[in-house]
Amino acid sequence: MQSQKQLGNAGERIAAQYLESLHYTMIDCNFAVHDVGEIDLIARHDMYLICVEVKTRVSLAVPFSYLVPWSKQRKIIRTAQYYVQRHALHTLVVRFDVIFVDMSAGEPVITHIQNAFMR
Repeated sequence: MQSQKQLGNAGERIAAQYLESLHYTMIDCNFAVHDVGEIDLIARHDMYLICVEVKTRVSLAVPFSYLVPWSKQRKIIRTAQYYVQRHALHTLVVRFDVIFVDMSAGEPVITHIQNAFMR
């Protein structure tokens, strides 16, 4: 049985491969700012800098819609602001996506929500 960390890492790899299959360019993963927050995946697609929160589950006991509360969104937004400043990416439009990876059926089922929340 996988630990939560192993499951999360597997979900992030699956999500990154999924985004690459859509011609997104992966530019960072697990970007963290101490005492601010973390962004699971950061990708670029056209004029967008996409900050992705990945949620992986083997059980659907908790609906995915409850897994990214406002407090978590706020941390991701603050971390993205730091990332944009640090890497001088002011010309890109920042977008916040959530990718749910459902492993309950064995094969991963991906649900990608673009513009899942706004800043």
